[in-house]
Amino acid sequence: MLEDSDATEPAASIVTASEIIEADRASIAGEIHDALVPYLFAASASIGRLKAEIDAPADSPSAKRIDQLAELVDQAMAVSRQILTSTYPPELVGTLWARAARDTLGRLFGDSSVTVDWQLSADVNEVTEPVAVVCYRIVIEAVRNAIRHGKATRVEVVGRSFAGHHVITVADDGCGFDTEAVPSGHFGIKSMRGRAQIIGAKLEIESAPGESTVVRLQVPSHV
Repeated sequence: MLEDSDATEPAASIVTASEIIEADRASIAGEIHDALVPYLFAASASIGRLKAEIDAPADSPSAKRIDQLAELVDQAMAVSRQILTSTYPPELVGTLWARAARDTLGRLFGDSSVTVDWQLSADVNEVTEPVAVVCYRIVIEAVRNAIRHGKATRVEVVGRSFAGHHVITVADDGCGFDTEAVPSGHFGIKSMRGRAQIIGAKLEIESAPGESTVVRLQVPSHV
């Protein structure tokens, strides 16, 4: 089990974590600007040329698929720009974090056979903007890891509020992994732990090879 530091740690440690994360974010933003964005522009241009070459009727399956690809690339470009200018995801503007997470995952994995079961009480959305961002990011990352790395066929996202905490759990039926031997190039768990710590939340990850994975986020309701 990987467990984040306790939510009752002194505020100074959280501030330090925030500074470290922001430094990492600045570095990542540079990589996005220099490496990722040019590829997204190239992909967008290639999709445009492909659509012109195929010249299929607008209501044909091929044309619709190309339009979907173009929309995904446009969304990726918008998110990349947002990361370069702000920590607040554009998907959260004007909506609840749980709805935004559900919509984002639907766009990413809507064509897959994976079932994502959402069981969230309304009060888990009654949080501040920083907490909403963390909940959104961690749920997205946990579900994405379950599908891409865990090869899960079913994922449950459960959120309840009790005893002064919002508790959000992501559980899957995937192949699991050794929590003590995560490859150094996999930053998903590191980013989830860092995001949880920055708001004074507690993150637990339970898994083992051949078993399911459970990611549990506990956020103090007063944050």
